[in-house]
Amino acid sequence: MRYRIRLCLLLIGVVSLSSCGWQFRSDITASLDIESIAIVGGRQDDAFFQRLSRALERSGIRLTSPEDADLTLKIEKILNDRKPLTISPDGAVGEYQIYYVVVASIQATSGEWLIRNQPIEVIRRYRFNRTQVLAKENEERRLYSDMRDNTVRRVLQRLKVLKLPQKEVEKVRSPELISPEKPAESTADEN
Repeated sequence: MRYRIRLCLLLIGVVSLSSCGWQFRSDITASLDIESIAIVGGRQDDAFFQRLSRALERSGIRLTSPEDADLTLKIEKILNDRKPLTISPDGAVGEYQIYYVVVASIQATSGEWLIRNQPIEVIRRYRFNRTQVLAKENEERRLYSDMRDNTVRRVLQRLKVLKLPQKEVEKVRSPELISPEKPAESTADEN
């Protein structure tokens, strides 16, 4: 009897989680329909640039020059900052809020801007204890690392939902879908 109750509670929990839209973070890069991309800028934060490059390469997207790429991802700015969030009566900081902002643009090979100067902002906060300065510095570094990963995921999400102009769609399609011997329009006339 207890087994059935536990099983019912487990099933209710699973159904509740799936019905609200919750899901595990998956590898979003696997579903990108882009063959090649150029990354311009972003070198001011080498850790972010390396993570973004690795994520794109893992998905099978070739990194290339802007002249040869299907899309150009321009990293206009990367900013990070820390501001006091709460201050105790004796003037000591009790909590910090840290920011990580990447301003990005995506341009098609035709020169059309698909996304222009869009900020991707990640904000975290953490408690600060001046008796544990080294531990809090490590915590801040870990938070910034997590924020970079989150920003890379957000860039990839924008690439995933991007609507390419028709010329780029034709360029990205595989040769099996459109053969040079038989144009797609002539197959409909044969019936």
